[in-house]
Amino acid sequence: MSGGGEIAYVTALPDCDICTHLRGERAAAAYDGATIQGPWANMCEADFGRYGVGLGRGRGQRLVVRPAAQDPQDRQDPRYCKHGTFIGGPGGPDYLCGPCEDGL
Repeated sequence: MSGGGEIAYVTALPDCDICTHLRGERAAAAYDGATIQGPWANMCEADFGRYGVGLGRGRGQRLVVRPAAQDPQDRQDPRYCKHGTFIGGPGGPDYLCGPCEDGL
């Protein structure tokens, strides 16, 4: 994430949870954030406009695709997790990849 926690770097965009569960459709998510109903969801642009509560820490992040580190030297870089996903700057991890969140 950057600055006020408004960006999360991912290696691929997940599906929009609302499109998938409410409409049975697939659409790429552009945001991960809290909804007006309370729970967090991956949301496409349209659903973030309808159900999202904004950007920033505790609210939501815009998802930005950044490829995983492929070079072994990058894997030694503290900005990348052990799975090769960019997780943040010199201040420490701002984002955890799915396997890291699952403790793998």
